[in-house]
Amino acid sequence: TAARGATDRPPSLDDSAPSLPQMFETPVPTLEPAAAEASSSETSFADLNEPAGPRPQLPALPPPHALEPTPPPRPPTPAAADGSAVTPRLPTAAGFELTPPVRRFVDDWLRAQETHDAPLFSALGFRELPTELVGSFNTRDTYRLVAADVDEERSTPDLVYLRLVVSYAFRDDTGRFRTEDEERVILRSTNGILRFEGRWQQ
Repeated sequence: TAARGATDRPPSLDDSAPSLPQMFETPVPTLEPAAAEASSSETSFADLNEPAGPRPQLPALPPPHALEPTPPPRPPTPAAADGSAVTPRLPTAAGFELTPPVRRFVDDWLRAQETHDAPLFSALGFRELPTELVGSFNTRDTYRLVAADVDEERSTPDLVYLRLVVSYAFRDDTGRFRTEDEERVILRSTNGILRFEGRWQQ
């Protein structure tokens, strides 16, 4: 019969084992709904590299300020040959209308008194240090010539009647003061060089 015939048929490989493709296929597990939600909630590394929001705008830098020019350095104070500072300028007869011999005498007369140079003062013809002015020879300084003129009516080719007005400072036991005095001197000319001869009055 048919049933007997089927029983008597020897078993084949197809009946006892699954096919080869089915044996090597890897089953793909299906995610449960809860696991799927957990997986979707995890943050990937790519998400960590992305900013959480818009980056804040940095404040704009102020425009560069123009640099002010550096003032030139002040010139150093000139020094004398020995390295010390230059002394103040000596008083002179500059600016007064005087002949060259008279101007030379007045310049030497002012310099001798300003620097307390007794030998120079004596070389001008004075027999002693001046006593007509206030103070002493060594305490008077900062001379300034106020007036200088020659009395042409009294003067001769050999004698010059000269009037001088000087301002100067002097010191005494009470302090330092400034005053002004008038000098009237007679100068004798010898080979164009003037020397003190005496004094005259108006």
